[in-house]
Amino acid sequence: MFRQFLLFVSAILLTLGTTAQTQNLKGIVMDGQGKPMKFATVSLLNPDDSTLMFFGISNESGIFEIKNTSKGSYLLQAAMLGYKTYYRKIQQPVANSDLGPIILDQFDVQQMKGVEITAERIPLLIKKDTVEYDAAAFKTKPDANTEDLLKKMPGIEVDRAGNIKAQGESVNKVFVDGKEFFGNDPKVATRNLPADAIKKVQVFDKKSDMTEFTGVDDGSRERTINLMLKDGKKQGYFGDVTAGGGTDSRYKAAGKLYRFRPESQFAVLGMTNNINRSGFSFSDYLNFSGGLQSLMSGGGGSINLELNANDNLPVDFGQPLTGLVTSGAAGVNYSYQLAKNRSMSISYLGNGANKKLNENSWSKNYTSEQEYITNGTNDQVTDNFAHRLNLNVRNDMDSFTQLTFSAGGELSDNRFNSIDTSASKVADVLVNTQTGTTYQTTHSISSKGSASLTHRSHTGKTVWNLSGNADYKKNATDNEWENLTAFLGQGQNISSNFFRNDKVYTYSYSAKGSWSRALGKGYFIEPRVEGGSNVGSMQRSQGLPPAETNVIDSLSPDFNTSYTYLRPGIHFKKGTAKVQYNAALCYEQGWLNQTLNNSALPVRTMGYVLPSFSWRNEYATAKHISFSYNTAVQAPTYNQLLSVPSFSGPLNTSTGNSALRPEYSHSARIGWMLYDQFSFTSLFVNLNGTYTHDKINRSVTVANNLAQYNSLVNVADDYTAGGGVQFGRPVSKLGIKLNTGFNERFNRGITLVNSVQNITTSFQHEFRLGISNKKKEHWDAELGGNVSLTDTKYALQRSLNNVYYNTGGYFEISYRPDDHWYFMLAADVTRYNARSFNEAVTIPLVRSEVSWYFLKGNRGVLTLDGFDLLKGNKGLQRISQQNYIGEVRSNIIGQYFMLSFKYRLNKVAKKSANVFDDIDIRIH
Repeated sequence: MFRQFLLFVSAILLTLGTTAQTQNLKGIVMDGQGKPMKFATVSLLNPDDSTLMFFGISNESGIFEIKNTSKGSYLLQAAMLGYKTYYRKIQQPVANSDLGPIILDQFDVQQMKGVEITAERIPLLIKKDTVEYDAAAFKTKPDANTEDLLKKMPGIEVDRAGNIKAQGESVNKVFVDGKEFFGNDPKVATRNLPADAIKKVQVFDKKSDMTEFTGVDDGSRERTINLMLKDGKKQGYFGDVTAGGGTDSRYKAAGKLYRFRPESQFAVLGMTNNINRSGFSFSDYLNFSGGLQSLMSGGGGSINLELNANDNLPVDFGQPLTGLVTSGAAGVNYSYQLAKNRSMSISYLGNGANKKLNENSWSKNYTSEQEYITNGTNDQVTDNFAHRLNLNVRNDMDSFTQLTFSAGGELSDNRFNSIDTSASKVADVLVNTQTGTTYQTTHSISSKGSASLTHRSHTGKTVWNLSGNADYKKNATDNEWENLTAFLGQGQNISSNFFRNDKVYTYSYSAKGSWSRALGKGYFIEPRVEGGSNVGSMQRSQGLPPAETNVIDSLSPDFNTSYTYLRPGIHFKKGTAKVQYNAALCYEQGWLNQTLNNSALPVRTMGYVLPSFSWRNEYATAKHISFSYNTAVQAPTYNQLLSVPSFSGPLNTSTGNSALRPEYSHSARIGWMLYDQFSFTSLFVNLNGTYTHDKINRSVTVANNLAQYNSLVNVADDYTAGGGVQFGRPVSKLGIKLNTGFNERFNRGITLVNSVQNITTSFQHEFRLGISNKKKEHWDAELGGNVSLTDTKYALQRSLNNVYYNTGGYFEISYRPDDHWYFMLAADVTRYNARSFNEAVTIPLVRSEVSWYFLKGNRGVLTLDGFDLLKGNKGLQRISQQNYIGEVRSNIIGQYFMLSFKYRLNKVAKKSANVFDDIDIRIH
């Protein structure tokens, strides 16, 4: 039945573009001297409201083509920056599809015969390296956000996770009136700002701040979107409030308030719900928390870089959250611009969450002699609270000196309780069982700061830069657990009750100085020197409760470590409008110090040569090829170096290794990109690879009773490689847009199992296909799917060699018949095959929405949401690791229906400061 429904949706997609009579229109755009004009936009507008219906762009010969126009009356518009806009009334089909020459004169008028233009609206305009869209030319539903608006604009793509591509390249930065908005995550702006507040959308390649200030091109480019607000929205405030309740006691509430002025921005966001929605994205949490490294440094005895139980922030990782999460979050952002390039911004983000998670796990493990199966359960309750504050200041003291400063801090409290069971078998013979309870609390405080001072000479030929960074974190974690373990083959039952209290202090600091000198013809030489230190300190108390009287000294270390480095180097650069390259040669001298229980270990001195090279050539407009090669050194962290065992029960003991050496890696990447702005065809090809010497990996020893002892070792090497092709193109005859791509990933890693080297080789293959309709005035539809295949081979146990694949499909179709109604139906279907696992699993997640807009200006909206209509939602993860394959099944939110009400706040200036905020084109 579901397959038939997918076929039905596909038929709708195809018919959306083929039901009307179509015609291709051609012509040529010339200036007053008869010379062809490149990049002129020629549009067919709806004569009633001047919204964009069809358009084309003239090529280098001035020729344009507007494909597959449907029957109707239009206003033909041709526009080019600095020239009078051309208008002509058209009734399609026209007798002659060749519209002939269109002449643009280099001045402007406001009247033409038969058309009164009270304020001109040009849907799309190309201004040198910037593409500018007029937001009013694209229709959206009344309560649409900026993401909905961007989806309507030609040349901009927004995927289902909210990731944006503009002219084929990923957008990682969104400004609001030229200012950063809530950090570096574009989704915070695009998913929270209302579409009706936007006047213009600008797309351009932003150079780095250093390049813009000094004029020394470092080759850095970042595809950026700038959202220009309507003048009225800058003088008042706007936002919305939402509240809803549903079946199974589900609820949600949220509020947003914005106040923008020419010199300042103020925004407040807040939310609470119990439907597993965070309201903020993972990138925003990283921005406030100091990056992924701080999230991963939970302390304790963990020796793997992974998110631990005390890091369960209610964030959106791009997939549904498992468990049942009740969360709340609030944020405040304020930016002020005293003058051009003199600005400050401050942001606060607080959140809290309660998560109830139930998991069932299955894994197939091995040694060189045998395989064994482990089944387990985990029931846990987690409470998290965090407060984060960020400050950024930029001050261009004059035309030659710039100072930037940023600082941030975080306070967090986490509580974690769990009940666990496990049972391990060899050939269906039960070997051991364990039941345990764990209680954990964590309190942490952290701060960070950075500053940079840049000065360029009056001639611009010399640039000096001094910069520094500092980070500090204090983490106190108290653990207590009680286990009952049975070793059936030995007839032994062990009851253990332990505590482990860790106090961890980590801090780092670095400083860098550079001097850049122009050599002429775009060449620069830049000597630089950098130095710093990464310090970790742990005081651990471990033993039998109560903690005050039963500390086991041999398991309770006082450990301190530091890695101090000095890195001189020289960079050679060249930057032109089309070609940028940077060749560098650095040398890192490092000193690794360790002190255990006041006894110093020998200082280890090491040195590494660090070459790097990057090159980018934009050989034509929106077409470039690039190559980069980098080397890096990653010193082992304090918890990787600590050689005192961390004991968590008879089945699991882990330790670090004080003899670990730093990882030394070489990475290379080749990329080729082209984007045809006349046909909106995009093609991306990339290849990448990394070789790591002295890779830090696991060494596991499995006893006869299947108890495990985990440690860390340096292995000789580790290889990863990957590549992909992404292709997108409109198919005008069908009225659709097509996006497809495939990715390949390879990894060859080494682990030790019972002191025997195991080489794991893994290949991953993925293919994706997506289709959406081009014309989105009333209908908006997406349909797609993916197939991924993982092929893993184990040198020690070939019987575990595993090939498994997952398939997925999705569709989302919405219909907006008028300004008062909106209908949506969506489904995501994922299927995991059964090979090497117990069974095949299909997960269908179907959602629906019906919205009714009412009150003055459609400010009120009543929405009925349906979630998991087929009751098929499941939490499932299947993994293939270096010495086992496994599956985890978790509880997850199920079916509910919710009725919610949203009210849009909008108090703006009584009179718009700019006539172009409200545009009206009328035909007599």
